[in-house]
Amino acid sequence: MVMKDRENPKRLENGDVIRVRRNIFYDHYGIYVAMDNSVIHYTTPKKEGDGKDSGSCRDCSGEVRETSLDEFLDGAESFEVCRYPEEEPWCFLWRARETFEVRRDEVKKNRPPFCEIDQESPGGQAVQKAKSLLGENKYNLVWNNCEHFAVFCRYNYRASGQVQGWGTTVATAAAAVLILVIAVPLSFLGIGKAKDEDSDN
Repeated sequence: MVMKDRENPKRLENGDVIRVRRNIFYDHYGIYVAMDNSVIHYTTPKKEGDGKDSGSCRDCSGEVRETSLDEFLDGAESFEVCRYPEEEPWCFLWRARETFEVRRDEVKKNRPPFCEIDQESPGGQAVQKAKSLLGENKYNLVWNNCEHFAVFCRYNYRASGQVQGWGTTVATAAAAVLILVIAVPLSFLGIGKAKDEDSDN
């Protein structure tokens, strides 16, 4: 059940940031709404004649919508709750947050009167903020993606560990290429110089 439990902080709560893995390249994030067992997140709107949202944020488009937890999970059997620092950390976000897994079948009865929902709690305020942004269509992969949105609603700052991770990967690859570009010609120069010295003897 969803409720505030100081003895067991690893429990899904109203207004938590949740994450589901889409593929090896990216994860999808949203705000969990205990009252309806739903999720508010950036998603591509329903297509004409289609019965559900795509649950995707990879199109670099979409809008903030509220969907069922099942639609958000899109077939996944589990998801992760992500607890971020209350203030934006100076270090990489993925190092500063805590996560734990929740199985889909654990939250089937996760709705009133089985859960305690405090509208004035940080989670309750996160849900209110997320609901106030329903219909927003300012999605941007780098500056305002689904993780930025969820973190902003719950913690009041915009940050994405996912984007930071992509940036680190790109920077590491660029550094490796730069080392190759500099080191390989220098090594050839070194070999050439050694041959010249041998020929002088």
